[in-house]
Amino acid sequence: MLHSFYVGRINRDILCLSSLRALKSLFVYSVSLNLQDHLYNIEKWLQKWKMKVNETKSSHITFTLRKGQCPPVCINQTVLPHVETVKCLGLHFDRRLTWKEHIAMKRKQLDHKTREIKWLIGRKSPLSLENEILIYKTTLKPVWTYGIELWECANKSNSNHAEIPI
Repeated sequence: MLHSFYVGRINRDILCLSSLRALKSLFVYSVSLNLQDHLYNIEKWLQKWKMKVNETKSSHITFTLRKGQCPPVCINQTVLPHVETVKCLGLHFDRRLTWKEHIAMKRKQLDHKTREIKWLIGRKSPLSLENEILIYKTTLKPVWTYGIELWECANKSNSNHAEIPI
């Protein structure tokens, strides 16, 4: 009797797990349908106001920790490509929101700007310390402070790459 209880419990748990997987896939599908409906409404609005959207510059990204792709969405009968990262207003968003891409790009940008002004703020610089600080605050600080609020959400290993060696 105890054996049949455990077997029944295991079968019920397996049924629940398979039902949850089906619900999750149904949820992802319904979210994509909802997005497609909104894109269709945007298409109608754009036609009403005689505006056009450039489908080749548009992309589709889904922010999730799940593996796999969402169903494709279309605008003006053009399927939007599904991408892993997207750039918006100077911020690089990846699909898992780890900010790895954003921090790597900012690091590259900081390295480039540091090389450009190294002769001004380096060890053999003829400028005073106040002028070097002013140059630092006007050229380097804006690069790494833009979007810095997001870095608190970043993984510690990703945010360690943002340290500036001068």
